[in-house]
Amino acid sequence: MSTVILLLVTSLGLGALYFLVSSGLSLIYGLMGVLNFAHGSFLTLGAFLGWAVASAIGPTTWGSLLLSMVAGMLTGAAFAAATEFVLVRRLYQRHIEQVLVTAGARPSAWPWFQGIWGTGSHLTSPHPAGWGAPRTSWAPRFRTTGFC
Repeated sequence: MSTVILLLVTSLGLGALYFLVSSGLSLIYGLMGVLNFAHGSFLTLGAFLGWAVASAIGPTTWGSLLLSMVAGMLTGAAFAAATEFVLVRRLYQRHIEQVLVTAGARPSAWPWFQGIWGTGSHLTSPHPAGWGAPRTSWAPRFRTTGFC
């Protein structure tokens, strides 16, 4: 029975994530006429930075959770705004070029994420027993191999 509940909660979370991404795409296209396919990279960057903040300050209080969430959201929003100002603003009314630039920005962001945080399964929860558990020693891995 616990497997069914786990699958139900996981599928609801995944459906909510799909809804957020699709509503973001349709909202941005409906309001601005911009086809931006780099939303996943902004979400990933915000999630990693929020994770790093939560690990750095210790996930023992609700304040640290809120601070890490705000840090992640602000980081993702800042990079989204920078992408719009630097790349997309020049491409208004040229939808094919918008798709090519923003869809190309997504795979070019992944090597940066892998270079900073790594690719292994070392990304364990900073609170393995839930909120209030002692802080673990997780920190982003800064590797220099393959990044020159």
